[in-house]
Amino acid sequence: MKTFGFIISFFLFSSSVAFGQDQILLHPDSVKGKFIPTGIRIGTELINIGRSLANEDLTEYTFTADIDFHRYFLNIEFGNYDRSFEGLAGSLYSVSGNYFRVGPDINFLKKDPDGNALFFGLRYGWTRIKDELTFTSTSDVFDNSSQSLRNDGLSANWGEIVTGL
Repeated sequence: MKTFGFIISFFLFSSSVAFGQDQILLHPDSVKGKFIPTGIRIGTELINIGRSLANEDLTEYTFTADIDFHRYFLNIEFGNYDRSFEGLAGSLYSVSGNYFRVGPDINFLKKDPDGNALFFGLRYGWTRIKDELTFTSTSDVFDNSSQSLRNDGLSANWGEIVTGL
């Protein structure tokens, strides 16, 4: 009986020690509330690179960068697109341009040690594009003629609202 009491008291003592070890000491975040960069992410879209490698008439790439300021991010994105299409009767259409987007994000997950984000942000973007269509018209009555239609220096500006998880 004495042995049984010893086993029970040993079990209770060891379980209280085990529960005592589960306590996690939280240290305050040393950069909390300070707007100094704590991280930089740089990336690209691999699908665009794969499409460019698979299609000789297409060149497309996008580069992105995020700078982390506590719960706020500054996002910058740059992209380039160049493509040509060959149509019927020797017509050729080509388009090329680039774009740039910049804007802030705010992360609504305040204390996530895994670095997850539930964010809302704004973007301002602008682009410059040029395109050209070259075609040949053939006729039995009139002379054959080759014409080219071109738009140089097209540009656009826009705003975006973005969210993500």
